[in-house]
Amino acid sequence: MNHCLILGIDPAAASGWALMRPAPAPHRIGAVEGGILAHGVARNPLGVVEAVDTALQTAIDLDLPLVALAETWRGHRRKPGPPKEGEKRIDVVQTFAGLGTAWGRWKMLLEAAATPALRERFGLPGRMAKARILRAHVSEWTKALGLPTKMKTEVRRTRTIAWVERRYEIRVSHDEAAALCLCAYGQHAEKVRKSLPGAAA
Repeated sequence: MNHCLILGIDPAAASGWALMRPAPAPHRIGAVEGGILAHGVARNPLGVVEAVDTALQTAIDLDLPLVALAETWRGHRRKPGPPKEGEKRIDVVQTFAGLGTAWGRWKMLLEAAATPALRERFGLPGRMAKARILRAHVSEWTKALGLPTKMKTEVRRTRTIAWVERRYEIRVSHDEAAALCLCAYGQHAEKVRKSLPGAAA
């Protein structure tokens, strides 16, 4: 298990986030035994600031390196021609632009946290803790957790909520569920291990 504090982020207009420490009892079920410290949904820039500051302060208090692990996406081809009657299509360009904007807020604050002048300018209180910033595609963490890698969005949301409820015995929104799944994946992910201080290549 990776010895670090993980901030899982599902970037969106309403960004799910979760904070997880190394599980004190990895073979038991439950939120506390699973290492969950906090989770929520950031619905505006202030919510992002509060979540990032919670993660930074907790990393300092627990004397653990902080790894921010955010979901990333791949583009999809547009279907040719106009939509059929009754067919719903997502505006892929607009959707990805919105997701990119949401992630940009998180990334900016995480990077600013390591810069004293920017911390003061953005009003981030407390001491500094540098976060390692990583991304994980949805197929990475779903596969690692034993979930199907190809699911429609609504099905994946339902499955991740159920996975979290079964593993940690808590009921959360789909935004928070994705963030908690990212944390669970990150606890054992090789890319997280390699980002930690003193890790062998």
